[in-house]
Amino acid sequence: MSSNPEVLAQAEHLKGKVVAVTCATSPLGEALCEHAAKAGASVFALDSDPTALAQQSISFRQNKLRLRPMPCDFTSQESILNAVQEIVSHAPPIDFWIHAEALAPADLHRLLPAMHVFGLHFDMRGKGKFLLLGANAKPDDLEKAISDALPIETFTEKAEIEVFIPTETSPSLIASAAITRLA
Repeated sequence: MSSNPEVLAQAEHLKGKVVAVTCATSPLGEALCEHAAKAGASVFALDSDPTALAQQSISFRQNKLRLRPMPCDFTSQESILNAVQEIVSHAPPIDFWIHAEALAPADLHRLLPAMHVFGLHFDMRGKGKFLLLGANAKPDDLEKAISDALPIETFTEKAEIEVFIPTETSPSLIASAAITRLA
C-alpha cells in the first residue's frame, strides 16, 4: 500500500468525512479505500464478498488504516438500505459515495438500486456527492443514461453526481485522481 504525498495533501478535505466505497474489494476499490483512509476519512467498504472484505480489513489493520467492511448485495435495495443505515448508525452521515467499478451506459441498470438509496440519504441530510467511474464512454453519455434511468427526485440539487472517465490504467493512479475530485 502506498500513496503519493502530493495527493494526500490535496485530499486533506477528506479528514473527518465519511466515504462509502462500493465494489471495495476490487483492485480499484481497494486503492480508493486506501487513499481515502490515508487522507483521514472514515471509510466504509461495501462489497458482496464477505471473505474478501475480511481479508481486506486485516490488511488495512496491519497497515494501521481504519476501514469498516460491510457485506452488501448491490442488486438488492433492501441490502443497500441496511448497509446505509448501518453506516449512519456508526458514523456521521455519508459525505461521499464512490462506485469502484467502471461502468458503461448499458451497465448502469446494475447500480440503480444503490443510486436510489444513496440519493434518498443524500437528500435527507442535505448534501452529498456520488462519484461514478465510467468506462468506454463519454461522460455526457453516462450522465444522460443516469438522468434517463433515475427519477429527478432521486438526486436533488443537494446531491451531486459526477462522472469520471479515468485515463490512467493503474488502480492506484485512478484512485489518486478520483480522490482529488471529492472536493
